[in-house]
Amino acid sequence: MIIEKWSHSTSPVLILRNDEKGLLYNHVLQTKSYAEQKRLLQEEGQPLATLRKALLEQEANRTVTINPVRLQRFLENRGERESISKVKTIDFSKFHMHTKAIFNELTFIGASVAQGFIEFYGIEMAGIVEAYERRLRIIEEEEMETGKRSVYIGKISQGNVRYFSPNLETIESAQETLRHFQEKQAIKNRVATDSPSIALTRKREDDPYEKE
Repeated sequence: MIIEKWSHSTSPVLILRNDEKGLLYNHVLQTKSYAEQKRLLQEEGQPLATLRKALLEQEANRTVTINPVRLQRFLENRGERESISKVKTIDFSKFHMHTKAIFNELTFIGASVAQGFIEFYGIEMAGIVEAYERRLRIIEEEEMETGKRSVYIGKISQGNVRYFSPNLETIESAQETLRHFQEKQAIKNRVATDSPSIALTRKREDDPYEKE
């Protein structure tokens, strides 16, 4: 069995896994014996790719915000122009604290408005998950039987780990390598920003609700 660890925007993610299945390695599971952990992994483990994707989606759900202007533009493009003035009166700044109340307000405005919001939220969620999948991160692996540790730079894409470095052996080396990758990416982004055609394409990609 392997303990897999990778960084998230809020806290590290720990997964107990083999080659096929995984379990969130939370405090409760950590207190159990090796034999019991192995049994639980075999009997209750989820497909590994499914588990990783679910963890990314959970994080996206915690961090997604509702941009009122983008939502209004999206609804307008769906033919909800007459409802926009009412949607503007809703405060989305505390969406995570008052999700049910806000959705009830949208439903009161109209079922089609509520459905449009669901579609918009799904698009926003998908965008965040996609950004998470593009993010380089430090991935640590520890073989429980031998205690051997490995550290890589990689990405979590479609629930699979993509490695972008050999075993870097230490966190310090991985952090330095990650900084190097990020500096190179920042340079590429600045070059792209300086290109008018690329900048225009990026604007359209960043805002899918912008009218042509």
